[in-house]
Amino acid sequence: MIAKHLSKLVELASGSLSPAVVQFEPFCGRFGNGELEMELYGLLRQRNGFFAYHKGLHVFPFGKTLLGYDLLQWNSDELWRQEYGSIPANVVFFAQDAFGEQFTIAENTVCRFQSETGELAFMTNSLEEWAEKILDDPTYETGYPVLRDWESSNRPILVKERLSSVQPFVMGGEYAVSNLFALDAVELLKYRVLIARSIKDIPDGQTIIFEAAD
Repeated sequence: MIAKHLSKLVELASGSLSPAVVQFEPFCGRFGNGELEMELYGLLRQRNGFFAYHKGLHVFPFGKTLLGYDLLQWNSDELWRQEYGSIPANVVFFAQDAFGEQFTIAENTVCRFQSETGELAFMTNSLEEWAEKILDDPTYETGYPVLRDWESSNRPILVKERLSSVQPFVMGGEYAVSNLFALDAVELLKYRVLIARSIKDIPDGQTIIFEAAD
């Protein structure tokens, strides 16, 4: 039985995104994150991947799926993470918000991976605390109202898509429908790593001119 806030999050979620049954082997020990890995195992045993808050929160399933990306695929070097170059192997990207910002297990903590800078920002010490944080403020943590408004003005996003920005958020872009477009999550992160590389050595306050390709 998983803890109460994780259980509450599951109650609000969609059905499982994979029909696979998550087994202790080969899941646990694969990523080397101890208790947090056990928490993730318990969560996926109860609901193997899901969407919640109008698809604003996407938790990746363990096992093959036709509904987006699975956990091992998402954490492989073949998709996007190798583009950032310096992400330790034991950093596990287990979920994402409406804008493709990643929730991660890293060094026995839960962090938010800020893809436009390539930085990890501490969130909580456990997945149970992470779930509590999501439940307390889903608007901020998942971005679902903006996603809902974007879909109302455009179309439903596809299962592999997240919302990208015309003007990067780190450069003052607004979390507003007019500044957003839907993009496959892999292409989104490959685009953002270019932003991260471009601003890496630029001092705070420096004027930046960023031109995105059509």
